[in-house]
Amino acid sequence: MRPSPHLVLPGKRRIPRDPVRSRGSSSHPELGKEIPPGLQLLIDRAGALGSTFGVNRAPTLILLVEGNPVGRLDWPFTEENVMRELTRSLEFRPLTSRDLLGAPAPDILALSLSGEPVVLADLSRPLLLVFFNPGCPPCWDALPALAEISRDVAVGVLAFVGEPRLSPADRSRLAGFVQAADGYPRFVLLVQDLEVLRTYRVMGMPSYILLDEKGVIT
Repeated sequence: MRPSPHLVLPGKRRIPRDPVRSRGSSSHPELGKEIPPGLQLLIDRAGALGSTFGVNRAPTLILLVEGNPVGRLDWPFTEENVMRELTRSLEFRPLTSRDLLGAPAPDILALSLSGEPVVLADLSRPLLLVFFNPGCPPCWDALPALAEISRDVAVGVLAFVGEPRLSPADRSRLAGFVQAADGYPRFVLLVQDLEVLRTYRVMGMPSYILLDEKGVIT
């Protein structure tokens, strides 16, 4: 799959409006030329991304490929410098969950629906990990199929929440998924640490990763 490059322009100086995304061939004064087709330009007007990347001076260009920083140009830079970095980005292959095949599953610290601490090693094996966003309709749509799958393999739903609580309606739906298990192994874990998504190379939800009897990603 060809990488999807983004050019981030952090800083406040000479940026005319709130953060925007420009697609295709559009002119931008900070770059002094047209943006190459297929490149998304993210303008960080408030400087939040710039702070994350330790930018102290604008303009600074940061190149992201699939969310991974792969290049940076601090002012002063030339058009030639920019094009060289863009060309180099096309050779970058972002890591995916496939790169984890055959490796032991990294452990995860989470909470059960009742608020008890749980670690991944406590769950039954083999285990189908489901990376689940409560705000994602397709994640909820997958629950009936996951209920059927749990008849053959344990299912662990990792619900990523900003706080260790869910809305009452979401909590009730997930509790119902567990309570209707009829003895089949189904688990729901509340995960606050979004770094888990990066560790498992999860780019979107729902996503699925299967662990074998030894906890190896397969």
